[in-house]
Amino acid sequence: MARRFLLGIGSGGTGFDASVLGQLEYTPWQRHERFDEFVTALDLLLRGEEPDATDGISFAGEWFTADHARMVRDADAGDPARPRVPFLIAANGQKGLGLVSRFGQGWLTTGRDGTAGEHWWTSVRGLTRRLVDVASDAGRDPAAIDRYLSLDSGGTYSLQSMSAFEDAVGRAAELGFTDVISHWPRERGIYAGDESILDTVAAVLK
Repeated sequence: MARRFLLGIGSGGTGFDASVLGQLEYTPWQRHERFDEFVTALDLLLRGEEPDATDGISFAGEWFTADHARMVRDADAGDPARPRVPFLIAANGQKGLGLVSRFGQGWLTTGRDGTAGEHWWTSVRGLTRRLVDVASDAGRDPAAIDRYLSLDSGGTYSLQSMSAFEDAVGRAAELGFTDVISHWPRERGIYAGDESILDTVAAVLK
């Protein structure tokens, strides 16, 4: 059986998401610098040491440090590119899309914050065009980056009905998205829905 593991990475949100665990709320600049350093260091660590290395991997930044970390990789892997688990990077801004172009096997977007309905879909279209521009400028083939859209970020719950889901998926496909993400139906709240709709979707996609 084929297995796939994707590592989703994001810079974090603002408001409640940023303060719920009691941590400091960073400025947008701090969040990006921290995120950039984290992705860069994680890429280095997860690619592992060279087969004949004896001293581990060290990394010293403003936010994160690794001191002789032992990240032994399979010497029999035989791939000179030293692959690591695929990164699915969440980004909406120019700098974040730059990280996607450098390190991401996939890109995830929630669309533009504060928009809904048709305005949200317009923002999603604009972000896909920006990804193409940023990736191309970085020498990366935009078509080689998988695209994930969080369907429930535009003010409408995708699994409220089968027709709503099919419409959202169809629009996402037209914009070049390879995958979509929906929230599990809840009894109440913004993701209120019937699990039978999810069952129907699963049966259709099986």
